[in-house]
Amino acid sequence: MFSRGWILPAALAASQALAQAPLTLADGEIVLGWVSSSSFHFCRSWGGDKCAPRVPAVRDDIEADRTETSSQVRFSTEHLMVEIDKQDGRLRVLNRRNEELMAETASAARTGSEIRVERVARPGEAFYGLGARADAEADARGKAIESGRPFLFSSSGYGLYHGGPGVFRFDLASTNPDRYTVVARPALRFEYYFYYGPALKAVLEEHMRVVEPRGRLAFGILSPADLPEGSVVVSSPAGASWESLAAAVRSLVHASLSAIPSPAFDLGPFRRAPAALYRRAAQLASVAPLVCDTASRPVAGDMAKARYGLLEMRRRLAPFLTAYVDEVEYRGYPVWHPLPFQYPNDKEAGRLADQFLVGDELLAAPIFTESNRRSVYFPMGNWTDLRTNRVYAGRQRVEIEAPPDAIPLFLRNGSILPLESEEPGGPMELHYTPRLAAEFFLYEPGISQYSQLHAAPALDVMRLEIDSRKTRAYEWIVHHLPPPREVRTGETVHIEVKERRSLRPEAWYYDRERGNLHIVVQAFAGEVRVTHIAF
Repeated sequence: MFSRGWILPAALAASQALAQAPLTLADGEIVLGWVSSSSFHFCRSWGGDKCAPRVPAVRDDIEADRTETSSQVRFSTEHLMVEIDKQDGRLRVLNRRNEELMAETASAARTGSEIRVERVARPGEAFYGLGARADAEADARGKAIESGRPFLFSSSGYGLYHGGPGVFRFDLASTNPDRYTVVARPALRFEYYFYYGPALKAVLEEHMRVVEPRGRLAFGILSPADLPEGSVVVSSPAGASWESLAAAVRSLVHASLSAIPSPAFDLGPFRRAPAALYRRAAQLASVAPLVCDTASRPVAGDMAKARYGLLEMRRRLAPFLTAYVDEVEYRGYPVWHPLPFQYPNDKEAGRLADQFLVGDELLAAPIFTESNRRSVYFPMGNWTDLRTNRVYAGRQRVEIEAPPDAIPLFLRNGSILPLESEEPGGPMELHYTPRLAAEFFLYEPGISQYSQLHAAPALDVMRLEIDSRKTRAYEWIVHHLPPPREVRTGETVHIEVKERRSLRPEAWYYDRERGNLHIVVQAFAGEVRVTHIAF
């Protein structure tokens, strides 16, 4: 792509103006304006109404060509071709490999204050988004959905954001198996943004040019007044039940698939629930992007214990979550990575809305039944249960059981997970699951810099590296290792201690029962500390 800029060079500005010139139809006009070479804004109006060109705050320099024949107008950029029928305004979008992405079977038509458009639904095409729904399936194909959050992603490789006023109804191959329709009401014009991916991650990066995402560093339990403006809150208006907790999990996942990066989970309705249900709701809250409580009365007994566990878990996860809150700001990604987002080529993952990844590394499978059991689908890779240290191979379903006080969390092989110490003030824990190489960029909010963490096997040793922007002690916890022969940081050989509580900088401890190696390293701001483990 061309470099990003506020002012277009004269030739490119002329090209952009040409692209935004209205296409006059018998009953109105169409205006198409480029956001980037992968995205455009489309507006269809009728009668004397006019479309106003929309220019985002951040825009690429765009080379856009416009050519005409007797029957159509074609716009072309580096990544897209858009064809518009000059007679009825039907639109067709292709990528530069001449593969059709989106095609209207009937052009947008207005009847009174209702606008309707029909498009092709290809065999196997999946649809995601449309707000914080409670549907059990992640894929919305075959459903009719009315949504005030009209962000839609198609597995054909594009996203749509219908940003105009009104309520939108999407019939996603429900009435007709090879068509999908969009109906807007009340509406005078039909407007949307088209984003070419082909993956959802790229679509969200394009979307943030149009709607600026907002992350929020808030790991406590917020009051409604403390939530960011415009927050989407997932609650249980019908009351607390196991069914409403399951619905909350799915709603948070669907919100994350709908360009809502930091939805808030409302713990308030579960104050009236039995202790076991409140405990499971608190566990879900412990990994939610934001948590609020709309109830005012205090909790006691088992509920107070669960609430403390929630706050303690969020304290420990803060270094990890902070990195993904920062990613909201500069990439537009959600804090939760739903499985269709993270594994777009895995058909089984593409169906699931009741489990998710927190960031890239941590698979969460909340319990929302009284049985303390559930089926978990493990995507590709190997996954370590953080509670038991058991490893699960990917591409399979496993029935798991979790104790009442723990949410099932699984760390992907080849990951580094930073956690605050169990004892406040202790070394920051760095959990690493080999044998694949891993890295993590630890965002330091106070100084707006990144501490870099790297780990990898290297011939007959393992190499751990910390490039810290702050002075602090770190405890590497390397899972699934045999006992080491030597641990060395720089020229310093670490000494072995027999208990974890005896650890200090330049010491190591081997947990024979779990097969984990613990190493404490003191790092100073601006210093790179490299540790080698020999076997």
